[in-house]
Amino acid sequence: MKATAFAPGHISGFFEPIYNQDINRTGSRGAGINITFGSVSEVTCESSTTQGLEIYINNRKSSAPVIRLALKYLLGDSPVKVVIKNKNELPVGQGFGMSAAGALSATYALAKILRISSNDALRASHFAEVQLKTGLGDAIASSFGGIEIRKSAGLPPWGIIEHIPGQGELVLCVVGKKLETKKILEDTNKTVKM
Repeated sequence: MKATAFAPGHISGFFEPIYNQDINRTGSRGAGINITFGSVSEVTCESSTTQGLEIYINNRKSSAPVIRLALKYLLGDSPVKVVIKNKNELPVGQGFGMSAAGALSATYALAKILRISSNDALRASHFAEVQLKTGLGDAIASSFGGIEIRKSAGLPPWGIIEHIPGQGELVLCVVGKKLETKKILEDTNKTVKM
């Protein structure tokens, strides 16, 4: 079986990391915008005697840890062969939320094949992002789209997002070296423990 899904990139305007013992309530408060560029994943799934995941990003085989972990959350130990062909329309490591968009588009596509809810796909992407410290609110914001304020951290119903009406044209540019989100999220001067 085959399915394709898209998830938009997300640019955080500002955020406050919130860690909680319950990963469902871990995330961030803040605001940002979702953009029309993002990540498209084509997922093929077939029965197998063992589980196998092959991931290609922009036509190159990749370990893609965030996508891999998100898919593992959905698959558990199911003996299936899954091939993911992911196309990122923006660079990784430049503040466009592409790890979240890649994971979310892949889990959305796999959820279609497995006939499970998009909420389960979102949860899997969020859990992978939080566990690997590649994001705390991008997957959730990306799933809602538009311009948003994340009023409380975590997945719904704990995480609350308010939409701001509007749309406009943006000019996106990449300036400087990649910035590793994990370094920011591990900085104890920038986090709140609850």
